[in-house]
Amino acid sequence: MKSLFHIVSLCIVCSTGFSQETLNDLKFYGDVMINAFESEHRARAGERFESLIDTYITEKLYQNDSWSSIKNYTRLVANKDSSVILLTWQKDIGSHPLSYGGYALINDKAIPLTQSSLLDRDAEYMQYGHSDWYGALYYNMRPLKGDKSSYLLFGYQQNGKFDKTKVADVLIVKEESIQFGGEHFVTENPESRDDIKSRKLLTYSSDTNASFNYNEALDMIIFDHLMPRMGQQESQGSTYVPDGTYEGYEWKNGRFVYQAKIFDHIYESAPRPEAILDNDKKDILGRSKN
Repeated sequence: MKSLFHIVSLCIVCSTGFSQETLNDLKFYGDVMINAFESEHRARAGERFESLIDTYITEKLYQNDSWSSIKNYTRLVANKDSSVILLTWQKDIGSHPLSYGGYALINDKAIPLTQSSLLDRDAEYMQYGHSDWYGALYYNMRPLKGDKSSYLLFGYQQNGKFDKTKVADVLIVKEESIQFGGEHFVTENPESRDDIKSRKLLTYSSDTNASFNYNEALDMIIFDHLMPRMGQQESQGSTYVPDGTYEGYEWKNGRFVYQAKIFDHIYESAPRPEAILDNDKKDILGRSKN
């Protein structure tokens, strides 16, 4: 009996040690993945980080860790009771679009997100699952009005050397799966058919910032209106930048209806709560720059 007790105790110690080593390694490789100067080093660290985070999720180490080991290297959004969680991260592998990974946790059931589609203009009309995901860092999630199983998402992708894209999407939670995209974004056309999209994209120059988020005070999706401009970066060509005016979507009869002009006044910055990725004093993960 004493021998069995010692064996059990040893197993507990070994398991605890293994878990702590995993958490320490996550912090180390996450830091290298984000901050290393050489893209090759970032890519190699990213591969190891993803391997470790698989263990972190499948063995539910986050339950005791409260996500602290990965919070500086990932983005996490959740519904009010945390029964739906989206965890996403970004890897710089030296090419564009950057590489994205993630998990959807639905009542603690882990669903891996595999990036295998492009976030381009055709994607505005498509629906995706977890295995053909387009890849993004999600920075906001809120319930969709009148639908307990759907959520409005806001995400970010570095999709080109000279371009960044933000996306407003809809997450639909099903019994055994998830779906990205729903025909909720409508531009009305009284003379022809309405333009109905599954998501809205905002692509702009990588040397500027553009706002795209939900404004609680106005109860609307608000985003920068973009104007064409010749790029300021070498070999960039033409691009798009904010012009100080704003567009949006208003919720009407179960869908978001496009509004071409929100404010008469031209603002230097959007009248909105400060959000991650909209502040040039923060990096892509929302951390303060040194």
